[in-house]
Amino acid sequence: MGTVTGGLKKLVPLFDPIYAETIRKNLEQRQWHADETSWRVFVPVEGKVGWRWKLWVFQSASAVVFVLDPTREARVPETYFQDVEHGVLIVDRFSSYKAMLQVKNGRILLAFCGCMCVETFSGLPRIGRLIATGGWAGSTRSASSFISTIVGSRRLASNSPNVIRPCGKPSSR
Repeated sequence: MGTVTGGLKKLVPLFDPIYAETIRKNLEQRQWHADETSWRVFVPVEGKVGWRWKLWVFQSASAVVFVLDPTREARVPETYFQDVEHGVLIVDRFSSYKAMLQVKNGRILLAFCGCMCVETFSGLPRIGRLIATGGWAGSTRSASSFISTIVGSRRLASNSPNVIRPCGKPSSR
């Protein structure tokens, strides 16, 4: 172990109370945004193949918490929110969120992020033109209307104080 690495490892315990307080502050809220992304960790772990881990983020109006885990399992957000009595979790449509015990028992309500819906539905006009059936005739108008509604709600949210805007961008006021 090098001098820098050894020094950094000695600092870790000093940050534990700050991390714990950040989690406490985050969990006292009743609305969160959550997402996960790949993060390479070059540490061998027994039973794990490869270096790809997941960096989970849980954002509330008051704090952002990052959790690094080797998996993309529902266990991660389920453990993080284990003591939450009720709240709304804004997420993409990833199945791990739907599998959470807190969602199944009604303690946490999932809300799907409008930006993710726009990303999904923006392909509808193209699909509608490709499928030449009468059932797809209104898909272009429906998708365009939906996207306009989401874009409009993002404009409203960006002008509102104390609101977490879609896609996890907190209001600047």
